[in-house]
Amino acid sequence: MKKSKNNADDIVVVGSNNLQFITSYKVSNNRIYTALQNSFPNVMIDSDNSIYDVFGIIVSGSNESNQLNSPNTFAASFWAWKSFYSSIIVES
Repeated sequence: MKKSKNNADDIVVVGSNNLQFITSYKVSNNRIYTALQNSFPNVMIDSDNSIYDVFGIIVSGSNESNQLNSPNTFAASFWAWKSFYSSIIVES
């Protein structure tokens, strides 16, 4: 799991090599998010003890049934990024 910033939004990226998925959510910057291990479909918990499933839905906690928003994203190989965005610098 990794937290980063996309424009003004805080983004959490969560995924699993073993389960072969990756997803991301727009999150509150005043909470701490921690990955859950061996709890699929639940993938993370926040500092308010709310538990989120793989779809970003809060399945347990004070805001149960609320859902995180997903940022507009796409996945591509490095060559595709460079083809569409000529000024991008790809670091390995």
